Amino acid sequence: MLQNITEEKARLRAAIRARRREKPPQITAGQELIDRLMALECYKKASNIFCYISTSGEVQTKTLIACALLEKKAVFVPRCNGDGTMQLCRIRSFAELAPGAFGILEPVCCNETAGAGDIELAILPGLAFDRKGNRLGQGKGYYDRFLASFTGPAAGLCYEAFIEETIPTEQNDRKVQLLVSEQAVYTIKEVIKHEQET
Repeated sequence: MLQNITEEKARLRAAIRARRREKPPQITAGQELIDRLMALECYKKASNIFCYISTSGEVQTKTLIACALLEKKAVFVPRCNGDGTMQLCRIRSFAELAPGAFGILEPVCCNETAGAGDIELAILPGLAFDRKGNRLGQGKGYYDRFLASFTGPAAGLCYEAFIEETIPTEQNDRKVQLLVSEQAVYTIKEVIKHEQET
């Protein structure tokens, strides 16, 4: 059963990557999406945010990070280690970034770090999501390991075209509480309800 889910996720990743290459989302859609995120109360109230550094094909976060820095928010971004862990490193400008693991921009030095408990809003990427909050990542597990110890609001950014009917899940996969697209903000009520009960 586990093998079937792993294979199903691999097929879905390949299909979505192909769709991204064939018809990349328009820049205007990305800005509409970021505007929706920045209008959320959880963004406005957060002093410490964790945000991914976007790569080609992902919802671009450069404008979001630049605005957060101007608003004097403490912005932490990921730095991936060879042991499968991820450091949350504070940045104050894009000049502090250089290609790192997997060719993704990350901090050259990590002088100030945060733990999951210090973050008030986490902003996560995904190849695809579904409306139940399930996320399909690149398959390395970095963000799932982070979410396992994060209790604050987690927002997934995804173009509407890549919101799937359902995402296959495994035991270690973690859901987001909010899904933000260029068309809507989806609140994942079952995730919030579960967290309130535990």
